[in-house]
Amino acid sequence: IKWGREEPELLHPAMASICDSTYGQIIYQEQILRILGDVFDFDWTHRAEVRRIISKKHGDQEFNRKWEQAWKGAQKLHGGDGIMTKELARLIWMKLITAGSYAFNASHAVSYGMIAYETMYFKRKHPEIFYLAKLNFTDDDEKSRQLLRDTQRHGRRLNIVPPDPLYSHVSWSRVGKDLFAGFSQVPNIGEKTGKASV
Repeated sequence: IKWGREEPELLHPAMASICDSTYGQIIYQEQILRILGDVFDFDWTHRAEVRRIISKKHGDQEFNRKWEQAWKGAQKLHGGDGIMTKELARLIWMKLITAGSYAFNASHAVSYGMIAYETMYFKRKHPEIFYLAKLNFTDDDEKSRQLLRDTQRHGRRLNIVPPDPLYSHVSWSRVGKDLFAGFSQVPNIGEKTGKASV
């Protein structure tokens, strides 16, 4: 479809704008929610219920309990347009069920893949930036210790330096390959006292 070898299957004009950017395919949960509103006249409360069914993977049976409501909504919105039949409404509904089984994974796979790639890039190429960011956004002491141990497992070792009155800040800071612990990393010193020490 992307290369023009096939035409997208836009089952109803109401779906054309919703699925235009994904070549007629239902991929994202947001598309499912819009179709529920624009094709089946679901209000936001009922759309949220369907979204929960999808995200918690309650299955087709739970999804199909909403079919009668969907058909009534489709008749209300599109009963007079000459296009919407019960068979077409059922086909669109079945496509929502199919999409619901993979939409959450498909829509997040690329996002998480990109985050994982970029994170690993910084860890391998710029470990001082990677560890500085991770340490500054980790509140858990055990996770911080794991990160500090991890810095020593790599070939390009980083120097972990205790708080220094000249270089340290409230939390972790960096000078070259030296990572300076902040004043708030000292036991019994909180952020307020740490700020006063800078």
